[in-house]
Amino acid sequence: MGLIAIVASVDYFAAFFATTLFGLWGWDLGFVNFADSQHVLAEIFWVFALFLVIHALINIYSSHLVALFSSISVFWHVIGVVVIIAILAFAPKHHQSFDFVFTERINSS
Repeated sequence: MGLIAIVASVDYFAAFFATTLFGLWGWDLGFVNFADSQHVLAEIFWVFALFLVIHALINIYSSHLVALFSSISVFWHVIGVVVIIAILAFAPKHHQSFDFVFTERINSS
């Protein structure tokens, strides 16, 4: 149940982002006009339905593509974390001491 909800929510917010982006680009496809402010919820719903269909077709008919996406995702997450740690470790000119980091308490309330 949770996986179904997660996939649906990811596709919904991808559709929301896509329709907003299409509106910024001023897309008017004739049968749908993303540039106006009418029928926004309907446009989001139909893009969401299209994303769900594409998502389902990829999962049903292209297991090799899903495996490729999984490999890319693992690579991206590992390299991303390494880059973030490297930036945090090497970019600042000054770091706090270990004593300050692990013993100092700041009450900002």
